[in-house]
Amino acid sequence: MPIAMRLTAGAVLGACAWAAFGVSLPFLPIFVRFLLAWFVFTFGPGIAIAGRLTRDLDLLRRVAIVLGIGSAATPVLIDILGRLNLVPAFPYVAAALAGGGLMMWRARSTKSRARTSPGDLAACAAVVAFAAILGAVVFSHRLEATSAGIVVYGDYDTADLAYYAAEASEASHTVPPMASYYSGHHLNAAYYPQLVLGMIHRFAGVPVLSIYFRYAWPAFLSLSALIGFVLVRSLASPGVAVLAVVLMLAGSDFSYLAAWFLPHGPAAWDYVLWPTNFLSPTMHLLQFNTWGPSMVVFLTVLYAMVRATETGTWSWIVVGALVLAVLFEFKPFAYVILMAALAAATIFSAGDWPARRRFASTVVLGVLFSLPFLIPAATIDPSDRRSRLIIDYFMLPKRMLIKLDLTEVFANTATRLVLWPSLRTPAVLVSASIVFLIVGIGVRWLGSAAVWRAIRRNPGPDAAAWRLLAWVVVAGVAIPFVLATDPYVDSLQFYVTGLYIMWIFTAMGLVAFARARPKVGGAAMAVAIALALPSSVHYLARKWNDRERPRAALSRAEVTIAEYLRTRSDPDTTVVLHNRPLAPSLMTIVSERRIVLGWDVRYSAVGGEERLRDVNRFYASSGGNPDDTFEILRRYHVTYVIVRDQDRVHPAVLARLKPALQFSDVALYAVPPASGP
Repeated sequence: MPIAMRLTAGAVLGACAWAAFGVSLPFLPIFVRFLLAWFVFTFGPGIAIAGRLTRDLDLLRRVAIVLGIGSAATPVLIDILGRLNLVPAFPYVAAALAGGGLMMWRARSTKSRARTSPGDLAACAAVVAFAAILGAVVFSHRLEATSAGIVVYGDYDTADLAYYAAEASEASHTVPPMASYYSGHHLNAAYYPQLVLGMIHRFAGVPVLSIYFRYAWPAFLSLSALIGFVLVRSLASPGVAVLAVVLMLAGSDFSYLAAWFLPHGPAAWDYVLWPTNFLSPTMHLLQFNTWGPSMVVFLTVLYAMVRATETGTWSWIVVGALVLAVLFEFKPFAYVILMAALAAATIFSAGDWPARRRFASTVVLGVLFSLPFLIPAATIDPSDRRSRLIIDYFMLPKRMLIKLDLTEVFANTATRLVLWPSLRTPAVLVSASIVFLIVGIGVRWLGSAAVWRAIRRNPGPDAAAWRLLAWVVVAGVAIPFVLATDPYVDSLQFYVTGLYIMWIFTAMGLVAFARARPKVGGAAMAVAIALALPSSVHYLARKWNDRERPRAALSRAEVTIAEYLRTRSDPDTTVVLHNRPLAPSLMTIVSERRIVLGWDVRYSAVGGEERLRDVNRFYASSGGNPDDTFEILRRYHVTYVIVRDQDRVHPAVLARLKPALQFSDVALYAVPPASGP
């Protein structure tokens, strides 16, 4: 059959299969719906881009890289369709691409296709299962939905997940999404990770809360384990690949020593993520931060770059640059580190001109492909800007001292030991940096020699690839000593980018040591792994007991209100006011409607302090001026108000509102439209 006919037939079959899937949805378990939709939505665009490019790879590697590239391509497709008002066509387009790609899956290559070895298949299955088990531990006790209402449990990691869930609920009807938790403002965030999940909710009927508090992050981490194994296996032995992925998913730093032996006050110390006190959380971020979905794209970029150094083909360079550009909308901090690493690898690849050309080409093409993302980010309205980059030397070590409550201790020690006053501050910063690096990098220091050898042009056919990975480590560790964000909390994202890749060098060093010294190597490896686990075990144990910490809830009546808003109001014009401006808003997630204010006004909403005052004033207005109180509703274009029995809203204001739903403990009021011009 001619290629055009095969593609057309596959596309038609794929679209028809999606239509049949839609009919069968009510009969499928929610988890099955999620997996099928996620696979089709990701695989379709991925095979369309990488089907021909990956046809020489064995089945394991091909599936992994197609899904990785699809993870980057699918949000771009959704974004484009959204701007063209064609989002309803998305599942049919994705399914058609998947069907056409499958029809061409076995197209012959000019080269013989490799076969997956049984050892690689078993090892890969093991790391994927390990990632899934970790996800099951972390998310087994996060969400409770009963006839009495909805409760989500946990700590600030649960609040972060709810924040992303609000982005997805908004994206399910509006692409590009607005800031649903800060109505009237554009969403100044890397929202691409939430677009696919929003489409799964819209077209597969999977509840947003189930996606975010049960299925999505374990699925992302399982795919990351698959791609991570493929990446490392392309450069090293199966043992190194397995160990690198396991350490990436479960390894941590030495912060538990401070947790066990240092006194720490409740104000600054982080009891949830011990490594955050040293600004070095890695394993933990994968379980709730956008690093979960972003790791898939990050590792895919690295694989494409490694493949480009191996084959020297422009196809891999172009695809790598494309995925690198999309990474900006997943994790811009990782984008910065990769660009810096590529630039350094270009400069310091003396004599290796082919590698230099490939690295430089990736930088140039990456910047070019990133322009549609870079220009809007640079020109965003100041009122929508959440953070900014600043030059701030040694910011992370300084924050570490604050969290550990050791600023005064280090300053007093410097005063006693350093005779010259002008050198005391540098002495504090240097000594703090030493503690910061020793504890934060932890066991990863065992890979430092391998990083140095890779930078010094370790001989071998994969020298260029190892050099690039080494520069990712160096850039990730070095850049945050100069470049920071305001607010500071995102600054650690630069640092952890390098720490993730350093695990690969650590695994290589441990395996090499075990092979060179068979008698003690295995024991040494076991000790090293054990030293990397306590902080991670602490986090896993805390998540297993999340039911002890309710974080946000909706009563049965509030769930009814949310369902009413979702089905009987316009998502583009509805704005809801409720009296939980600083809490994760399950109302906006379940109702899929925007609220005046939610979450943290400092990190989520620029200028949110004024809104916070207005919200609090409205719900304590019983003794105030009703006209001024009602003006708050007009100022923020509020269309619905939720009033609970403990709220103290002025009776005259309530009299001007139209009751929509009333229960014993809560009521929903509609705000009448403004009359006149």
